[in-house]
Amino acid sequence: MPSAPTTSHSPQRVIDRDQNFTADFNNSLKTWGLLNVGFNYNVVSIFGSQSTGKSTLLNSLFDTTFDVMAKTRREQTTRGLWMSRAKDVPIVIMDVEGVDSREQGEDQDFQRKAALFALASTEVLIVNLWEDQVGLHNGANMGLLKTVFEVNLSLFGNNSSQSRTLLLFVIRDRVSATPLSNLQATLVADLTNIWRVINKPEGQKQCRLDDYFDMSFVQMAHKLLSPDQFDTDVVELRKRFTDGSREDCVFKPEYHKRIPTDGMANYMESVWDLVRHNHDLNLPTQHELLAQFRCDQIAACALEAFEMQSRPFRRPNQGGQIVDELGTKMRSWKNTAITYFDTSASRYQQSVYARTREGLVTRLNTSLFPLYLSQLTNLRLHALAELNRKLEDRVRGRNDYNGGALLAQARQESKFLFETKARECTGLGPLGTTEEGSQPIDPGWTYQAEFNQLKQEMGVVADRFKKEETEKLLRITENKFKTQIATPVKAILVSATSDMWDRVLRVFKRKLVACETTFQTKIGTFNSTEDENRESIYILRKQAWLGLRNTIEEETSDISFQQKLWDCFETQFQYDEKGILRSWTSKHDLDAAFGAAKKKALRLLQTYSRIHPNDASMDYTLQNPPATLSALEEGFDFIDTKTIFSEERKKVIADEFCRHADALYLQTKRIVDKYIPGWMGTAAAVGFGAGVMVMPLSTICLYGVGFVAHKLGLTRPLIQMMREVHRRISQCMRALLSSAMRHMTSELSPVTGLMRIFWRSISAKMKSVEGEELGMNALSGGSASCTPPPLL
Repeated sequence: MPSAPTTSHSPQRVIDRDQNFTADFNNSLKTWGLLNVGFNYNVVSIFGSQSTGKSTLLNSLFDTTFDVMAKTRREQTTRGLWMSRAKDVPIVIMDVEGVDSREQGEDQDFQRKAALFALASTEVLIVNLWEDQVGLHNGANMGLLKTVFEVNLSLFGNNSSQSRTLLLFVIRDRVSATPLSNLQATLVADLTNIWRVINKPEGQKQCRLDDYFDMSFVQMAHKLLSPDQFDTDVVELRKRFTDGSREDCVFKPEYHKRIPTDGMANYMESVWDLVRHNHDLNLPTQHELLAQFRCDQIAACALEAFEMQSRPFRRPNQGGQIVDELGTKMRSWKNTAITYFDTSASRYQQSVYARTREGLVTRLNTSLFPLYLSQLTNLRLHALAELNRKLEDRVRGRNDYNGGALLAQARQESKFLFETKARECTGLGPLGTTEEGSQPIDPGWTYQAEFNQLKQEMGVVADRFKKEETEKLLRITENKFKTQIATPVKAILVSATSDMWDRVLRVFKRKLVACETTFQTKIGTFNSTEDENRESIYILRKQAWLGLRNTIEEETSDISFQQKLWDCFETQFQYDEKGILRSWTSKHDLDAAFGAAKKKALRLLQTYSRIHPNDASMDYTLQNPPATLSALEEGFDFIDTKTIFSEERKKVIADEFCRHADALYLQTKRIVDKYIPGWMGTAAAVGFGAGVMVMPLSTICLYGVGFVAHKLGLTRPLIQMMREVHRRISQCMRALLSSAMRHMTSELSPVTGLMRIFWRSISAKMKSVEGEELGMNALSGGSASCTPPPLL
């Protein structure tokens, strides 16, 4: 039998004379080093009359320290029931108070209770008696043995094959020559008689003594008369207890009551409580109750250790953090708890152990399940975030990617990421591992529901990605289209030819077809549905048309179109067929030229007012929107977008143009009226003689003024003033000459008439010219040229 470490083996009184069970028995087992040895122990009890040397025998056999009777007094020394551990071997020794004592008298109650208690846990019951007591009834403790037999039947009943006890008769103080075989025969005969007459329960009438008990007999020398032989007999008997290899070893597996040492204190206390109160003692029930109690205790300890291991990871997990290798950790926590439970609880009744173990596994799985679900949720959200990140990173700054392939790859990578970690969290092996090769932590755990939800959410992300990328591609295509048509369309609109709209729409259609082809090629990689493609193409065509419309509006804004009308009018009115600037005289038909130029300019307004090609095949029509866009397109009227100028706007533009054109006409009309004929130069030459008379004085004055201005540094202002005076005098002279021609009479000579009018009207004409100049400046913006005022 395996040995246990040597430790202090002080006896412990388990039950006192007041029939109270000690509360420190667990501590004693711990002190003796037996608390955690499981079934690796044995229990030996001793019965016998008082003062027959029971404690002395135990101390000699097992090196214990039970109290023994004093040499000078014969009285009871063992009171109640004591226990101790044998030296060097895991044997629990139970020393029972002697029977037939002077202190007990006729009270046999404690004797019966002690026997009942001892048989509930004892493997070997030593019956201590002297040689001269053999053959006696009371002296040989036959009354005690009768009690033992009856108690055994009440305890074990029909379980004789599983609950056997060895009765070891130690015949002490051998002094006669009677052989052991004769003594043994006498005792067996007495025991058989006792077994025959005891009251047996129903169903056990035919059972025999050897169905419940094995018997062994040993004879020992007198301790005082033959001390050396006594010691030799003790050593030989001890070997039967300590040497498990001997055939006559007293301990056999069928004797063991299968009470683990860590539950021994609870078991014995519950048994004694029933015995003490004279309740029926059903040992199988007690075994089951003990097993349930201890298994529950062990399961609680396992759960507590399990919770301590898992607690640090629960808060981060619930906060959205992914715990690395959580499946490995959870399996380790669970296995540690189950291993701890199995190690300590498997020694108890198997049905109770199995039932409690199943409950423990369920509680462990229940405790882990929220952690598992939270981890799956975190993995799903992480996989979605990774999908979004990958899509953003892989399309950023790129226009040449295959959207469908990129999306499929990103989705596959995210699903692989989730499934790999979800399998690890579930306790399964890597992808591709057979189910036989990997088992989940809990057979009921599966990540398929979370995986299906992830697929649905990935579908939403994919749809959003396709929508965003389609819109992005639409914007890129629209901008490219607008850039491509801007220059040619503007160039066509400048010329304003009769086939202007045909040319514009030809360019529009050609560029639109090219952009549509490129766009359809790119969105085709997204594996979009037919309805989605129709929506995208409709939006592209609509935006392309609106882009053309915006380009046209830029060229036909109020300011731009007013300038266009003015340029057309001025080109027709101010320049001849050769492109030479006209010099209007009274010989020209000013009214006819003005009317033709104005009509041609206003004809432009009609041409630009609506997109209407001459060739009907060049017209463009936007198809009706798809059903999915009908509600959004209710306010859009394609036909209205072909109108550039509404009737109200055409009237405003025409009125503004006519106002400026009429102003130019009046200005030109005045210039024609002020035209001086060539013969007026001759008249001026004839009158030159009269002016020579005053010239010297004027010259002297001019030289004097010039000299003073030069000395004072006023030469530049003087020159500017003289230029202004010259300009004004020139204007006055032209006005005077023109007036003189209108008032000239036939009887006056040209020279005479000229001089008379000059001296009479010079002052009045100066004022008239100044007033007229102010009026012209107001009309022409401060310039005498024919340039129109700035347009609004």
